[in-house]
Amino acid sequence: MTIVTTESTSKNTADIIDDFILGDETRTTRKVFRASIVDNPKDPESNVRGFIIHQKKKPSGLWEDTKSINLATLKGGEGVKFELRSAQIKDLYNAIEKSRRIANDGITRGKREYYILDNDEIEQIVSIPENQKDLIKGLLKQNLSEEIWKELIDVEPDLASKLAYSRIQTNRLKVLNQFKEDLNGSHDETYWQKFFEDNTWIFGYGLNYQFLNLISSQPHYGGTQVNRKGAQQGDYLMKTSAKTKFTVLVEIKKENTDLLHSIKYRNGAYHLSKEVVGAVSQIQVNSKTWETDGSNQSVNKEEFLQSNIFTHEPKGILVVGNTNQLDTFEKRNSFELFRQNINNPEIITFDELYERAKYIVGELNPKEIV
Repeated sequence: MTIVTTESTSKNTADIIDDFILGDETRTTRKVFRASIVDNPKDPESNVRGFIIHQKKKPSGLWEDTKSINLATLKGGEGVKFELRSAQIKDLYNAIEKSRRIANDGITRGKREYYILDNDEIEQIVSIPENQKDLIKGLLKQNLSEEIWKELIDVEPDLASKLAYSRIQTNRLKVLNQFKEDLNGSHDETYWQKFFEDNTWIFGYGLNYQFLNLISSQPHYGGTQVNRKGAQQGDYLMKTSAKTKFTVLVEIKKENTDLLHSIKYRNGAYHLSKEVVGAVSQIQVNSKTWETDGSNQSVNKEEFLQSNIFTHEPKGILVVGNTNQLDTFEKRNSFELFRQNINNPEIITFDELYERAKYIVGELNPKEIV
């Protein structure tokens, strides 16, 4: 399954936002097909245009287009060419075919997201009788409109479930790749709060492998109700998943927040950075305030009781920094001894959280994820 997002550029044209990668990437270069779709009444079959672009990877890990050449400046006998290997030709063909299938659906104003299954993916998702395969493939060519999808649920509920499952898996793989790229960036706390709010599944198996679900983003832990103004505010209030549920406080910092001071304290020991120490104190105070005040507010208490959610010395989770900072034994020792010897919160770095997210997706799909 491929997720493709389009964005209209005019009444009759739209860009496909994500490039189609042609063949395998090297560590530093790759070729992509950048497509646009057009509404061409004179020749409806001619509805895709685009560029083949050679890209290089920047030190930040992001891909950038190589500079284009003005062919009009070439002299007689001069020329430009690059080879497309057989695998790249195959990928280009598939990219054009997928673009055409989207174009056949018409130009939609603004952004639109498509989920495209290759015909041969039907066999990979589920084994179905031959007399039903052609029917399903025909439905796929129509982009599985809402009416067709509802009919499929009625006729083949098991197949519909597996198709929906595949869609979720594809979405998560896309997010996981974005997460990996963002680890090398420099984002503020607001970016990460939004990222995790949009992808709460990343916290999946809690941090003690209790499954966590979001109750509220930007909660207030004392003074009033959860979703209104109060004395102390945090990033997320979450709950474990079971018949009896317990609240969990989560604070998000930045992926490049310093874990330790740059200078040794003494005898091979490093100070924890003021950002980490401050965040730990913040969660500890917020946890106490939430237990003694916020969770006991009459409205909150009644609402949580109906959902079987309770608060008893609530667990805190702090997401901060990256273990790539721990490049010596003394740094690793100082950081690990600190976090193993505090009761609350549990400290996890962004790259460790990425590995947990990778594990969750790996549990859904046994294939190795790089």
